Amino acid sequence: MNIILIGFKSCGKSTVGAALARRMQMDFVDTDTLVEQAHTARGHAALSFRAIFRQFGQDYFLDLERQAIQTLETMNNYVVAAGGGTFINHTVTEAIRRNATFIYLDIAPEILMQRIVANGIPAFFTEHDFQAEFQQLYAARRPIYLRLADHISVAGDTPVDDLVEQIYSLMPVANH
Repeated sequence: MNIILIGFKSCGKSTVGAALARRMQMDFVDTDTLVEQAHTARGHAALSFRAIFRQFGQDYFLDLERQAIQTLETMNNYVVAAGGGTFINHTVTEAIRRNATFIYLDIAPEILMQRIVANGIPAFFTEHDFQAEFQQLYAARRPIYLRLADHISVAGDTPVDDLVEQIYSLMPVANH
C-alpha cells in the first residue's frame, strides 16, 4: 500500500512525505524526482523539474509526468509526494487507486502564495498578474484535490511532526 500526498505546490508534500515515510517505515519518492529521472533516462543532461519545464515546455513535461505515474503503478510501500499538477493533468489509474491512500494537504491560499513567492514563481505562471493567476488555478484545482482525497489534512502553520502524527493516525493498523 502506498500513501500519496496531493495538494498545491508548496503545501509541504515533500517535507511531510519524507517525515511520514520515516514514521511509517516506508520508502519515500517525489514525482518531481521521477520526472527528472525520466528526463535523464532519455539521454538528456540532468536538470531540475523546473528547468525541464522551462527548457522543454509543458507537453514534454506532461509526457514525463505520465511516465512517472506509470512508475507509481509498480511501486509498493511508498509515501509519494505528487507534483501539484500530477493528478490534475493525468488520470489516476485503477492500479494506483487500488494500492494507495490519497491524502490532500489542504492549506489556505494566502499561506500558499507567500510560500510560492518565497520559493520562486514557477514557470507555468506568467508573472504579469501572479495573484490573479494563482487564485484562478487554486479555485480550479482545489475541488479536484478534494474529490481525489481519501483523507484531508489541514496543513498551513501546523508543525510537520503534528501533521505526520495526524496522517499516521488515519492509516489502517496494518500499516503501523
